[in-house]
Amino acid sequence: MIESSGLTLYGIIGHPVGHSLSPVMHNASFEALGLHATMEVYDIKPESLKDALESFIKLGFGGINVTIPHKQTIIPFLDDIDEEAGIIGAVNTVRFRDGRTEGFNTDAHGFRQTLEPYRSSIEGSRFVVLGAGGAARAVTYVLLRFFRTAQIVIAARTASGSKTLVEHFKGFHGSRLAASTLDDPHLSRMVRDSEVIINATPVGMFPKTGEAVVEGTEFRDGQTVVDLIYRPLQTELLRRAKQHGARAVSGLEMFIHQGARAFEIWTGKGMDIDRVRILLTGMLEQETSRGEGRR
Repeated sequence: MIESSGLTLYGIIGHPVGHSLSPVMHNASFEALGLHATMEVYDIKPESLKDALESFIKLGFGGINVTIPHKQTIIPFLDDIDEEAGIIGAVNTVRFRDGRTEGFNTDAHGFRQTLEPYRSSIEGSRFVVLGAGGAARAVTYVLLRFFRTAQIVIAARTASGSKTLVEHFKGFHGSRLAASTLDDPHLSRMVRDSEVIINATPVGMFPKTGEAVVEGTEFRDGQTVVDLIYRPLQTELLRRAKQHGARAVSGLEMFIHQGARAFEIWTGKGMDIDRVRILLTGMLEQETSRGEGRR
């Protein structure tokens, strides 16, 4: 039935994944270009990941986006991954072609585009990355390769998580990495002494938008605080950053640019980034005005 309709299917997989606006972004872009394609959300538990991939292949899917918690665990099930995804050790985009699966990491592209406007004020700075999952790996890769970091502190929920990430990038572009944890009593000082803080955890994401991964009292004038979360536009973490004089940067630009790169990988066509930005910003601002997701 799918083949006879000529409809190309795409998906985003994660657990949980109901918060994602990827279908909104991609379906609007498919429609704008007259492509007979659609994207839907698929909540896939970790133990079902391999079976889900096999099902997508059998159903003739064109590709999938991958989010928490599958960005690293999906790699052994793929036929190929591109060089950048291999260096990062995480995949967020998969293309299905001729019965084979190819993994890519477009998070790195999206994050680099997010930071580029601030390059002059943050290059060579001290960074704190909160989290050690797939998104944190892409962030660390970009900082080391493109922003000449003075030091990066990786603070994860567990010591083993942060140490694993630090070890993964050992020696990469003269890496200057230190491992910490989110409950480390010295983390507040490390945050205060750094110029850039990046949240790569899901803490504060829709619908639990009242949470923040750190207290925020450590923030100060001259700092840049980036939250990879884009829903809501202003997370609790960013609200606290602005309250203490720091520059607050939403994850929306990263989300849009990583999506545009995935769209190009799947279709060979460019996404209208400006159109998508207007669409998503409008949706998110309406959610904020209605007070949705405050728990």
